[in-house]
Amino acid sequence: MEPSEKPVQPTFAATVERKWAAMSERLGRRYADCRLANYRVETDEQKHALKILRWYAKNMKEQISIGRGIVLFGPVGTGKDHLLTAMVRAAIGYGMDVHWINGMEFFGRMRDSIGGDVAEEGIISKLVHPDILAISDPLPPSGELSPYQSSVLFRTIDARYRKMKPIFVTANFADAAEANKRLGASIIDRLKQDAVTINCNWKSDRKPFDVGEVA
Repeated sequence: MEPSEKPVQPTFAATVERKWAAMSERLGRRYADCRLANYRVETDEQKHALKILRWYAKNMKEQISIGRGIVLFGPVGTGKDHLLTAMVRAAIGYGMDVHWINGMEFFGRMRDSIGGDVAEEGIISKLVHPDILAISDPLPPSGELSPYQSSVLFRTIDARYRKMKPIFVTANFADAAEANKRLGASIIDRLKQDAVTINCNWKSDRKPFDVGEVA
């Protein structure tokens, strides 16, 4: 490149495409094409949930600017991560920086930091920086968070809470009582503060392959 030449800046569309390509690689093939438009709707509760999320997506910039998060909770298999991914995709479409992480991956990173080269504080700082942090189920498969897990999750959520930076989260708890017991009142209160909170309390959409379909 000649000294007088300026580097070509990528267009907004190209930047969005690059960000989504990187995100879909992290999410994996199962979630790469998740959108609000292709979420299967069978109940009035699902219709209402989609109406709320479409409203949020339409007003994404305003909602992010005031720190409004999203909490999707309910039984397993109800499509919470589909909806989470769809909202992540919508945010990237606005050019926003989004970091997605699975709950167990989050705790694994923190555990691996003990005695490692990257301190917990450095990991938390990277999770606080993006416009949106998306967490897929921070709860363990059974039981409650350990004291260590609760501590590092609280530090991350509280750091974003104080900066009014939203978190999109899915969680497999049935109601407030279970959330407080398994996740902790101080954590769930910060996640729910002025957030769009949707109880995905409908039947699981996960079904085994029907052998009868084989001719």
